Amino acid sequence: YAHPPNVDAARHLLQAVLPRAREAMPGLRALLVGDGLPRDVAALAGPGAEVLGHVPDLGEVFDRVRCTVAPLRYGAGIKGKVLTSMAHGVPCVMSPVAAEGIALPEPLRWLIADSDAEAAAKIVALHRDDPLAERLGEACLAFVREEFGAESVGRKLA
Repeated sequence: YAHPPNVDAARHLLQAVLPRAREAMPGLRALLVGDGLPRDVAALAGPGAEVLGHVPDLGEVFDRVRCTVAPLRYGAGIKGKVLTSMAHGVPCVMSPVAAEGIALPEPLRWLIADSDAEAAAKIVALHRDDPLAERLGEACLAFVREEFGAESVGRKLA
């Protein structure tokens, strides 16, 4: 959370996106992961949000979640958090800013949400629709392997 866009995104998730998703799915919980979450943002956590802080092995978190959320409202460059989630087979519901610089194939463009309401609806859909979540998770793995795997990077460097 040393990067201001991440703090803004966490605050936005807790104040604008998560409440909408919890209207449709009251038991839904968000996990906030990462070092240095400001106290004022951590204080926003409640029954629907848990602050985990630094987690040495993100695989443990990815095993617990149906999707990740990257509601970035500003920033630049390829977002490692999005690709890391996808590399673990976990779909990431993301804002257009979070998707910048990533040439997502058509099936994965569904994960881009143009509004808070759309992000909330996609989060709920992924939690309620097992085949959708599985299909997108597999597409995430294939995309990362094809675009960022060792063979692909080797070909691009050659």
